[in-house]
Amino acid sequence: MKNLAIIGAIALGITGVTAAQEAPDQETHGIGAQVRELAKATHEAEKPGIGADVKVLAQAQNDSDDGEDDGAAADAAADGRLNANEHSAAALAADVAAARGDNRDVRDGAGAVTELRASVRADAANARDAAAASRSAATDARLSAAAAREQAMAIRDAVRAARPGRGG
Repeated sequence: MKNLAIIGAIALGITGVTAAQEAPDQETHGIGAQVRELAKATHEAEKPGIGADVKVLAQAQNDSDDGEDDGAAADAAADGRLNANEHSAAALAADVAAARGDNRDVRDGAGAVTELRASVRADAANARDAAAASRSAATDARLSAAAAREQAMAIRDAVRAARPGRGG
């Protein structure tokens, strides 16, 4: 009786493998869906494991994949290597060393920091000079306005004095 159950489970497993290989879901769901179905069938049949069945499925999947475009897989592998090289430990270490140099320049006030400070100082000196020139021009304008007021008062006084009967 026990042998009959084992033989039935094996037959069910092989039938499941054959059905899974012929199923149209293989293209859309992949081998994972097939393994899940095999696991369900094995669990119901109390079979010890599905390793051999999964191996057959994997080999069938690999055989069907071998006929497809291997160039795309090679391109993807090459892209992966390039990406790995860009983020390799040596490349990252070089980036860290460069950043340390930049940090040292900031701390010591050298390199780009020195140029920036000199530029800021020059701009500040130019702004101070422009402000001083503006203040000077404003002072000159105030003095000119005061002189114009005095001149206007002198003219007014002369006109008043020249009018007949007005104190002159």
